[in-house]
Amino acid sequence: MKKEEEYEYRLWIDEIGKENQVKYIKETDKLQDFYRLDNRKRLGNFHIIPDEPYLLKTCSEKINEKLQGVKKKIAGARIVHGNGKGYKDTNIFDYIEVVKDSRHYQMTGFRIAKINDTVIECVLNALQFETYDNKYKENMRSHEFYPESLEAGKMTVYEKSENMEKYYYNPHVKFWESDEEICNAFIEFIELNEARVNKDSKSLNEKEL
Repeated sequence: MKKEEEYEYRLWIDEIGKENQVKYIKETDKLQDFYRLDNRKRLGNFHIIPDEPYLLKTCSEKINEKLQGVKKKIAGARIVHGNGKGYKDTNIFDYIEVVKDSRHYQMTGFRIAKINDTVIECVLNALQFETYDNKYKENMRSHEFYPESLEAGKMTVYEKSENMEKYYYNPHVKFWESDEEICNAFIEFIELNEARVNKDSKSLNEKEL
């Protein structure tokens, strides 16, 4: 497994359809140290934020506003404060979560990808959906399931999640669209995966999403 310093990092901010690359600060969730002192497995996430305090503040505010608006339209949804341990005062890594039985569905206001296992790319003010089955959580490290592109419509490569117990999806709906449109897209994502589970199907592809 690669060390975190061996990756190239790229961070963009989407400003109503125009992506601007910015300087970043990174913090991983200790990718080389997968166990906490109490032996609980770390999630293995990358956290990348703007180096400029003003950009950090404005992105945090926009993401928080968007998540709050969408959450109000989804019954049973909650917002989880999902920061890296070094960034307690930002909402960038917060996410909406809906739980159905052992399956968790999440929506973030940032999108992340791992390109050719050499580059970690992240765009803020962009949406990404994720689902995982909590029964398998102890065997998962999030960065291993990142899509290989930030492009809309892309998802975790099937071979990396053979039983679809965890995968990410980059929806076509945009961060700047209405809360209702985003809500509808997220609910459709949940319903499609629930239908797959109920049919005991191990496959779901980008065309279906």
